[in-house]
Amino acid sequence: MERYGPEEVKAAIDLVDIFERDGHVMRRVGTSLFCLSPWSEEKTPSCKVTSDYYRCFSSAAGGDVFNYWMDSRGCDFPTALRQLRAIAFGSEDAGGAAPLPKVKKRAPAAPKKEAKPLAGEGLEEWLDAHARLAGSQAQRDRIAEWRGYRNGAIDLASRLGLAGLYRYYRLEREAFLVEMPDRGAPAGSGARVPVSAHVRLAPRTRGNDGDKQSWRYCPSGVGSWPFIIGDLASARTVFLLEGQWDALALADCLEWPERGTGRAAVVGMRGSTSFRTFLDHYYWPHDAAAVAVPDHDQAGSRWLGEDGFLAEAEARFRTLIAFTPGNPGDDFNDVYKRGEIDRASLAARVAPALARRRGPRRDVPTFLAWCRLHRDAEGELGAAARMALADKAMPRGRQPLHVLQRSWLPRHGDAGTALLSSAWEAYAKQFSDD
Repeated sequence: MERYGPEEVKAAIDLVDIFERDGHVMRRVGTSLFCLSPWSEEKTPSCKVTSDYYRCFSSAAGGDVFNYWMDSRGCDFPTALRQLRAIAFGSEDAGGAAPLPKVKKRAPAAPKKEAKPLAGEGLEEWLDAHARLAGSQAQRDRIAEWRGYRNGAIDLASRLGLAGLYRYYRLEREAFLVEMPDRGAPAGSGARVPVSAHVRLAPRTRGNDGDKQSWRYCPSGVGSWPFIIGDLASARTVFLLEGQWDALALADCLEWPERGTGRAAVVGMRGSTSFRTFLDHYYWPHDAAAVAVPDHDQAGSRWLGEDGFLAEAEARFRTLIAFTPGNPGDDFNDVYKRGEIDRASLAARVAPALARRRGPRRDVPTFLAWCRLHRDAEGELGAAARMALADKAMPRGRQPLHVLQRSWLPRHGDAGTALLSSAWEAYAKQFSDD
């Protein structure tokens, strides 16, 4: 028995099995296993467990099977080695409990096919697709009118090399570039490389006999990588949506072609089930905030469950807020196309929450203190600032916009509320990185 050292014990024991013997229920998230933290109270599993190591994101605990045994039993290393050796190789010294069956390592899962950078004929086809869209203002205008974009989002996607007209079954189809992180670039650089074109097939056209639109990867088999506008590595605010059309609609809503992306990024997940790729493979600053806009349908509801995308993303971002737009069945593009949301109303909805980021308080003035600095400004900004300061019933301190609107609306009506929203948007732009 004594001839088995620590390495032999580690090689013989599956840590997942040890966790399950201790009563921890494993939940599969993508390709990983998670359980509730053994060291902190939580409702959403945040402790990742593999055959060889564990990492608890809520308590920062982690390590191999010996670390887990010592942390959970409060024993020293020699005791942990003796007891785990007993479990692995059949000794009766199993730490005060009845002898347990031997534990064996599980066979490793077969590696998935790795996506490769787009090259050769595939790259040439995409460059041709991009050139066709970039060279045709009429085609860009057609797509923008169809999707309800008013501020040049299709021009932006074309200019960034993210959109094109791909030839598929001799028809020109709208397509978007599929990218993955550049594994050869420095860690945290945010560099991406193209791996495929994501081509839209309209209903009842060659390649798609169904009544709904369908999508194809060309080349196929690359996996579901997200559609990203902007630089994730420098983003302070990351907008998370379900698809490319929604991502472009939000970029259009934010008027990015004219204003620039600033320190923000928009991510289209290509559906509600492929967020694992985004969480596992992409880098963004640890102090970034996220604004999630799931669709108002069954797929979007899967973002909101206990083990959904937002529950896990909340542990990764400093701040996460979410809202579902419109009526049942709607997505963000539907709501934006109908004119029910614009940049001002979007800022009014998310800026107060972003201004209350978790972590150290930044040196940010209150809204009314900011109004005092702008009371002499010309135009609507100055008018709104003077109205806010003149209203003795306005809440003081750090109040979210809906609190200000609740006290503002009964006395000043719609015109006053519009002025307030305009001033708040300018305030949020300066201090909330919107």
